[in-house]
Amino acid sequence: MKKIIINADDFGYSKVFNESILFLLEDNKIDSVSIMIDYIQDNQKEQIKKIKKYPNRLGLHVDFENIDLKKTSFYSEIERQYKKFIEIFDFEPVFLDMHKYSYREEGQKSIKEFSIKNNIFYRNLDGDKNKLTTTHKKITGSFKTFEEIKELVSKLDDGSVTILFHPGKFDKNSKSSFNKDREKDVENIILLNDFIDKNRDGFQKISYLDLK
Repeated sequence: MKKIIINADDFGYSKVFNESILFLLEDNKIDSVSIMIDYIQDNQKEQIKKIKKYPNRLGLHVDFENIDLKKTSFYSEIERQYKKFIEIFDFEPVFLDMHKYSYREEGQKSIKEFSIKNNIFYRNLDGDKNKLTTTHKKITGSFKTFEEIKELVSKLDDGSVTILFHPGKFDKNSKSSFNKDREKDVENIILLNDFIDKNRDGFQKISYLDLK
């Protein structure tokens, strides 16, 4: 059986993006959501109240882009954002992953270290064999056609995998490099759900907690 975690990255980055993520979450089209904790603003309070209803699906989308490595470490930055997540949501994140991969080697190493120490799931970037992550390394669904996504998941051996997307609508105030492509991700997430539903003998949607 191929077990699929459909993940939405970047909640908190934009109130406009949040709307699409909440729509997909409430319709059970996504199984996990990665929160950009430092981007959450006061105008997102109502959206935070809504997403708090899904504590078993929320993770921390660690962002290293704005840190000063002369003043702090990767591990300390994860710890700070982790504590801030708890302050805002009143519960711990289920999993950790990383926003962009500019610091992939050192950043991911620290994420793994923090996750193992605190018994938290993390996104599999490198084909890890660890009980705290999926059996297959992640698949990026963004910038792909649905046929390309379907081909990738169909070629997988049995096991578990995270497919990450960046759903949303165009936000003229956002500098996100994925801004213009987010609506396509919404469409592909819906198509992927339909595909899994029609092929239940070979595919199953799960969340990170189901990895237990």
